[in-house]
Amino acid sequence: MICDPLFPTQATQATQATQATQGNPFTTDGEFTIRRLEQADAALFLAHLQNLSFDHRRDRFNGVVSDDWLAGYVREALDKALVLGGFDQDRLVAVAELHNNGTRSGETAFSVAAEWRRRGAGTQLIAALLALARERGLVRVSVETGPQNLAMQALARKFGADMHLESLMSVGTIDVAEGLRQVTGSGLAAGTNHPPPSG
Repeated sequence: MICDPLFPTQATQATQATQATQGNPFTTDGEFTIRRLEQADAALFLAHLQNLSFDHRRDRFNGVVSDDWLAGYVREALDKALVLGGFDQDRLVAVAELHNNGTRSGETAFSVAAEWRRRGAGTQLIAALLALARERGLVRVSVETGPQNLAMQALARKFGADMHLESLMSVGTIDVAEGLRQVTGSGLAAGTNHPPPSG
């Protein structure tokens, strides 16, 4: 179950972040595990995106995209970005991406399978991504989503993002240090204690 704090101390955060960059699982509670995705995981990543509902895929990419476009996106993301995958046993159910252009700021992207929404998966992924962003010297990460994606906006606000409308998009910035303080101070990564999904 998703019930244990992901990052109990800052020292533990650094250790877990280092393990993640080496492709090792760094948070697990018997049901949900997070690890870094590599090119060998491209088929899993693509299937995860293809299995999103129409509305969820539109929210993730701020528009309608084809499966062929998704295949190219997956290859490029795994090559250029830091991508974390959340697994229910061997099934990829959530993904967090950190894109960086060499500055001290990064851009994030998230997708969570419908049956894993509101169960703490997104919260744990953001916490993990912030720890890795800090390891890479980033001081802030941006979040951008469609104005109809209220769940993502609420999740970003948990970590201190001031979400607002800009060019018809909902955008905000998370201060990495402050976001991690939210994790350790309020136990955000503790998630919830729901039973596993059926079916």
